[in-house]
Amino acid sequence: MQKYVTYKGIIKFDPEDVTKKHIRQSEWKKISMIFFDGDLLDYYGWFVYKRYGVKLNKSVRNPHVTLINDSYRDIKSGLKVDSDEIVNLEWDRLKSKWDNEEISVTFDLDIISDYKYWWLRVSYDKREEMHNIRQEIGLDKPFFGFHMTIGHINEQNYNHSVYIVNSAMKFEYPIKG
Repeated sequence: MQKYVTYKGIIKFDPEDVTKKHIRQSEWKKISMIFFDGDLLDYYGWFVYKRYGVKLNKSVRNPHVTLINDSYRDIKSGLKVDSDEIVNLEWDRLKSKWDNEEISVTFDLDIISDYKYWWLRVSYDKREEMHNIRQEIGLDKPFFGFHMTIGHINEQNYNHSVYIVNSAMKFEYPIKG
C-alpha cells in the first residue's frame, strides 16, 4: 500500500546562494526551488533515526524541492534560441508568473537512500504542475526526479548506512536504495 503526504510550499526563483556549489554555478545556471515551512527535515530525520539508528545531518537549506537547476545551454536548447539575453527575458517572464506562488507537493512516504543521502520522492503521478512550469521555459523532466532531501550521513556513519539500506532492501522494508 502506497502512503502519501501533501505539503504546501512556496516557489522561489533565484534563491540566495548558500552553498559553494551554487555560488560557483550561479553564472551559468538558473535555479528555482519550492520551499516548505516547518521542521520537516527534523521530523523525517527523527523517523530515520528511530527506525534505523541512522543519524542524519540536515541540508544547508531548509526543506525544499529543486524545481529548476539547469544551465543556460539547456534552456537555450529547449527554447530553440541562441541568446543568453532571450533566456534571461524568458526567465524573468516565468519568474513574474510563478515567484512566491503556493504549490501543493505530494510525497511518497517510502524513504529512499543511496547510502549517503536520504530523501522523500515526489509522487510520480503528482508532478504534472511542476513539469508544466519547467516546460514553460523549454525544459524537459529533470535528470534526477523531484525529491526532498531529508539529510545526509557523515563519513564515520557510512558503513552503518550501507548495512541498513542493504538489510532493508533484502527484507523488503519500506526503504529503497
